[in-house]
Amino acid sequence: MRVSVCIATYNRAAGLDRLLRSLARQGIPGLEVVVHDDASSDGTAEVLARHEVAVVRSEVNVGPAAGRNRAWRASSGELVLFTDDDCVVSDGWVAAHLAAAAPDRVTVGRVQPDPRQLHLQGPFSRTMVVDSVGAFATCNIGYPRSVLERTGGFDESFRRAAGEDTDLGLRAVGGGSEAVFVPEALVHHDVRPSSWPVALREARKWVDMPLFAAKHPDSRIITHDGLWWRQTHPVAVLAGAGIAGAAVTPYALVAVLPWLRLRTTHARVQARRRHWPWVLPATLAVDLAEVAVLARGSVRHRRLLL
Repeated sequence: MRVSVCIATYNRAAGLDRLLRSLARQGIPGLEVVVHDDASSDGTAEVLARHEVAVVRSEVNVGPAAGRNRAWRASSGELVLFTDDDCVVSDGWVAAHLAAAAPDRVTVGRVQPDPRQLHLQGPFSRTMVVDSVGAFATCNIGYPRSVLERTGGFDESFRRAAGEDTDLGLRAVGGGSEAVFVPEALVHHDVRPSSWPVALREARKWVDMPLFAAKHPDSRIITHDGLWWRQTHPVAVLAGAGIAGAAVTPYALVAVLPWLRLRTTHARVQARRRHWPWVLPATLAVDLAEVAVLARGSVRHRRLLL
């Protein structure tokens, strides 16, 4: 079975170079690597020129869903593997997917934080862990070409990297495909350093989650009465109202208590208690930013999700 690895990249030249070097170690004869360069303005073109890969370039940014579609449609493999430019694939990654592949089977690989970057973890760091079939994360997944053709690939209505991968996986399984977890197919995902300003800006990526909710109203990802995406969001809105109401009466601050209780117990912030005086207010700001982004997305996609 001929295998193609497809990658969508945008302004991550260093990470892309590291990923392509790990792919070069796979030892699979005839392995095809196709990269979609989404109008990068850094050194991505120079990195791509150093590697034996096929390149599809967009002159304007089209987003990861469209980029992955352009990559797999330009490829020739019967099995199409996806990974991301903030990942490193383990030796034997392609072989593990190939061993588990079948004509109508989606293969989901294991994802762990890069062990060399664990020191970067903090209250606002971000990484990825995949240890079962579920979210169908494109950092480590394989689709038969026939399944991509049947489903039409990624829904390009998703402009950001959020929800488009799960949407494709659910549509594939809903159309009769089998999904299996392949723990031997290991990918290490970058750990983004803990940074409150970055976490605040990154809230913008969730703007298309109401589109996902509209397409998959029964998904386990959409919980909390079908209205709220995260369990922290309704109490964050209550807390925000309480803080605003404190200008009228200090008693309004009582509304902050349910959020504080949740963020110090069941949805505890990943920080030491002595850091809570600054981490908790910053976390509330991120929660409220996510709600605001989802509200904007709800208007755009005509499906309320907060």
